[in-house]
Amino acid sequence: MNLHKTTRRLRWAIPGAGVIALAIAVPVSATQSPSHHHHGGGVTLDVSNNSGNAGGHDDGFSPPSQTPPFLHQVASVTFPAPFKATTSFDIGFVDPTTHTYYFADRTNAGVTAVNTQNNTFGGVIGAGDFAGATPTVTSAQTTACGTAVAGPNGVLSLTVGGSNQVWAGDGVSSANPVSNVKVFTLTSGTSGTLAATIPTGNSTFGTTGTCRADEMAYDPVDNVFVVANDADSPPYLTYISVNANPALDKVVGQLKFPGATGIEQTVWNPKNDLFYTNVPGMELAVTSPKTFSIVSTAAQPGCNSSGLALNPDTQQLFVSCSVNPFGSMLMSARTGAVLNRFPQVSGADEIWFDPGTNNVYFGANRMTSNGCPTAAPLPSGCTSLGLATPVIGVIASGRGHGHHFGFGGARWVENFATGATTNNTHSVAADPGNGQVYVPIAGVGVMVLANTSSPTGL
Repeated sequence: MNLHKTTRRLRWAIPGAGVIALAIAVPVSATQSPSHHHHGGGVTLDVSNNSGNAGGHDDGFSPPSQTPPFLHQVASVTFPAPFKATTSFDIGFVDPTTHTYYFADRTNAGVTAVNTQNNTFGGVIGAGDFAGATPTVTSAQTTACGTAVAGPNGVLSLTVGGSNQVWAGDGVSSANPVSNVKVFTLTSGTSGTLAATIPTGNSTFGTTGTCRADEMAYDPVDNVFVVANDADSPPYLTYISVNANPALDKVVGQLKFPGATGIEQTVWNPKNDLFYTNVPGMELAVTSPKTFSIVSTAAQPGCNSSGLALNPDTQQLFVSCSVNPFGSMLMSARTGAVLNRFPQVSGADEIWFDPGTNNVYFGANRMTSNGCPTAAPLPSGCTSLGLATPVIGVIASGRGHGHHFGFGGARWVENFATGATTNNTHSVAADPGNGQVYVPIAGVGVMVLANTSSPTGL
């Protein structure tokens, strides 16, 4: 990939330090020309579905019509006593039905809930029910899992049969050596009671649940939930039936990935009723919620993948890659083709598609000043080490119609800096109703961002 540098004026907003305007040399990919719309090889994925595909079979996108956003902070949600400001956290999720932002809060060993209508702290669901940030573990657990023992990890909310629920993956401890998923029945958007604990180690399928239950997704058509045991050997996916009465929930299938070093984010595609899962360093795996097996795979060349987000209308898959000078990746959910790279942002953990704004937000906690790692060895394309610059990256997604893919279908918009610590920004979610973006900040609380049409101050 040919790269060149261009100088862009970016606004870096640091909590507690105002706004700093910087002119930064940002690598811009030569693939911004439509003539470079397909690259990468080894694609074996073919999951197109004729019904409901925006734009037919072609990956035709037009540029978003909204004014490019400039993120600015509009609120900060703090934690009242007896809860502590979180310093260890994981995945976030916004439910527009309950108007609640949920995130895995390991410091308070529960799922913290924030009311998105008034940006106030709502409570910690299941506080104390999870492993927490530093569970007591055996030496054997440390050897097998390393740090992949904490909990909660992945989190999402869903509605089935009129029952509003929160699901969260837990870690392990010496007292509770098998990972599990906890299901809470909500009594309001911000409170609920533990209704089921489902182990993800299952002797029927030959799994042990030695390490944490991590990231997850939900298929509301088949009422199937999937969660990854990313640190087990081999890592595997667990498929669980979802019911209005959580006592009926059970493991219905598991799928191992021999040779994989982990499993990252999964998303469900409503166009073809399939799950898409990042298997870092290997492939994008497409699996069936009916047969619990691999349907097809697609190569992710030059990308050690983590976060994954889908625009269901355009069938664009956004893939976050570990920090690298070629950046994040855009793929076609229909064909598995790599459509573009965004060198301006990489090193993200969670990424989130907001259907309200058509923006994709990247929790790029590992982003650096030049897209290269902060410590040796240097990968291909890097000539010098980078400086840590954790950001929320923003890419504007396309809108599906037409018959040709051009770079205008998705474009990088900005990087919003959130502070010096790399623990910040790895979790992000947005409310499609009000367009606000929620980011936990270690030791502070939850930062709430919003878009404005002009680059004014905070």
